[in-house]
Amino acid sequence: MCLDGSIKHIPVGDLMTSKKIVHDFHLPAYRSKTAIILSSYKVMYSFLQRQEKLERIFWNKTTFHLAALNRAIAFPNTLVLLRNPEARFISYFKDKFRKEPLRMIREGRLHPENLQHCQRLWLNHVGVPLDDVRSCCYELIRTSADSVVDWLPTAYTKDCHTLPQIYSFYAQWRRFRIRLNVKQAFLIDEIRELEEFGKLTEMDVSVRNNSTHDVVEPVKLSHASSMLLANLYACDLQLINSRNLF
Repeated sequence: MCLDGSIKHIPVGDLMTSKKIVHDFHLPAYRSKTAIILSSYKVMYSFLQRQEKLERIFWNKTTFHLAALNRAIAFPNTLVLLRNPEARFISYFKDKFRKEPLRMIREGRLHPENLQHCQRLWLNHVGVPLDDVRSCCYELIRTSADSVVDWLPTAYTKDCHTLPQIYSFYAQWRRFRIRLNVKQAFLIDEIRELEEFGKLTEMDVSVRNNSTHDVVEPVKLSHASSMLLANLYACDLQLINSRNLF
């Protein structure tokens, strides 16, 4: 699938080996008493981080080798959370281009180290000096969502907030990856599936930690932007459409 023949998504096989991708991401993975839970940034990350019963998994030599040598025993019940790519993008945009820069100005946190990696990528793209953080914040605030979508094909594999969700299916150590044996996938956009996930994991999913709920400005994408996102995250849409086959 492509948009006017001009943009083609990276095939899944190439996506997992592309040299254009930063390889040191620590994607959200957690261990509970009964399951391993995989997710992505902007896919209930804040909620999972606040669950005291969950232990964060960081892939290192030991945990990676454990997964590689015996996936079935090491990870007997592996669940993954998925989110509609457009909804995930809007959450990312509201957080990094609205909420965070406004908060930095309000709290006086105008130091370059307070700029997040995804924000730095955009600011470098538009040529705003990173040492003038106030100007950086105003640039982020006046940026439109459509302009970010237009830029995304050159940058979406360079930051964990825009990385395709298929990455959450993999354990990674250095430049080695193995696909985990996912037993069940849940689309968090569907209330019924979210409630089922809550029952399986014994977590109260009715209490959501929506990090962008206070951004009241609506984010509307053009039809062209929606099509571009669908093309860019075609592999994620395929995962969502086939989630009942896990």
